[in-house]
Amino acid sequence: IDQARYFAYRRGIALVLLSVSLPDMQVLVQKLESIRSALHKFGVSVVTINSLNAEGNAPISRSMLNAGFRPRFEFQVSVEDYTRGKISSNHNRNIKRAEKAGVAVDFPQSLAAMQSHIQLVNLNLANKDIGGITSSAEYLQFLVAEGAGLLVQVRDGNKLCATTFFLINTDFAYYHSSGTSDTGKKDGAAYYLVDQMIHEMRERGICHLNLGGCTADQLG
Repeated sequence: IDQARYFAYRRGIALVLLSVSLPDMQVLVQKLESIRSALHKFGVSVVTINSLNAEGNAPISRSMLNAGFRPRFEFQVSVEDYTRGKISSNHNRNIKRAEKAGVAVDFPQSLAAMQSHIQLVNLNLANKDIGGITSSAEYLQFLVAEGAGLLVQVRDGNKLCATTFFLINTDFAYYHSSGTSDTGKKDGAAYYLVDQMIHEMRERGICHLNLGGCTADQLG
């Protein structure tokens, strides 16, 4: 395994981002099992693993399934290949609507920005009768300071329109949490945020953006 970064949340969940160059799947399974065992000692009960081989595919074998690793269907964006001409007309319309509204993108690092992110995310989740995120503003700020996280926000003047937190390593960004205000929904701020995030990733040399996914039993 060339690179690995672990993110353990207070709710007892860990996300492991891996860049894999092991040809032997059984060796890979053994490595992943040792990581999971180590995390369990620290009280982490759920481990989500996303693995990319050199071709950008997620290698899943029967041995991994037997070891208890469930495959996930992920929505991934290749940063290098991304252009507005390749995305849907709906996405393009929303991006142009945001540009016309004159919103601005920011990559803040302050504690106040982390708090505003959590507040808007939890407000969106509460409207859907879903429990809020439990990560603290201090913890998100720590991830940003360590180069393991990136907060992206879209504002219209002083008004927060959209906010997204990404977990990052040297070549991968993973969607963590996001919120959009009523004004942001009207102005297409969330679409514009992702578009601008991809440009920022290019500047940082990050190759892949993962916007989340689901397991086979969650399809539909």
